[in-house]
Amino acid sequence: MGVVRDRLERWGVLPVLRFVYQLPGTLRGLWLWHFRPRKTFVLLLSAMRSGSTLLKALLAEAPDIEQIPEVEFQVRGNRFYVYQRFYRLSPLPIVVLKRPANYSDYRTYPRLPQGEYKIIRLVRNPLDTLLSLRGMNPHLKVEKPDEELMDYWATTLENLARLKHPQMVTVRYEDLIEQPKAVTARLFAFIGSQQREGVNHYRKPRNYEWQWRKDDGGEVIKSLRVQKVEKDYTPHRPLAEKLWAEPRIRRMVEHFQLKMPVQIPQP
Repeated sequence: MGVVRDRLERWGVLPVLRFVYQLPGTLRGLWLWHFRPRKTFVLLLSAMRSGSTLLKALLAEAPDIEQIPEVEFQVRGNRFYVYQRFYRLSPLPIVVLKRPANYSDYRTYPRLPQGEYKIIRLVRNPLDTLLSLRGMNPHLKVEKPDEELMDYWATTLENLARLKHPQMVTVRYEDLIEQPKAVTARLFAFIGSQQREGVNHYRKPRNYEWQWRKDDGGEVIKSLRVQKVEKDYTPHRPLAEKLWAEPRIRRMVEHFQLKMPVQIPQP
């Protein structure tokens, strides 16, 4: 299929087929853009196990934001086709689209869609991310050595670091856990929500369940409150030293000013 698609693209056939297929949606998007109340779309970008389900749930405490399932926002098409695709996801005026980088596409993630939107970059320190990925992988029935997980984290953060967008804010997971009300209040103002006060609690989704492969399927998210989980990092010090010895990871830690949960001597 990939060879056929490449040939159609090279011959100029695929763009024509895509235009014909997307024409009804494009016309619908034009009508929505010009004759219906405008909506704000927010892309929540992150690596997996960085707190995106938690942040999405916190933002949905605002009266103008609905908590919706994880959705693929990497949509190809013109801005009006994309607009109508996102428009129908929620009846409320602000739509938060959350979808972390997957193991299958992290090298090209994120492929930003056409149109107008705001971006939240959510980042987390590599040690806690890798430990959380280790815990998630059995639920996904995948096995990944630490070297692959390190490459996944580093590549995803490098891609996020290269992003340039006029409406973008960066959130560190550690700050969200330490000061949830301050961080969410700042985000409500950034996305233009009518919610003014920050929050540290959230509700379950109304129309679906949190589950692995689509959201966080763990137990902590079910507490419905922001929690700082205390950990004993002593057994994980070798992993922390291994991470800190990798220049790519160290650069991203410094770039995003991430806090490592254990002190590592400089190499």
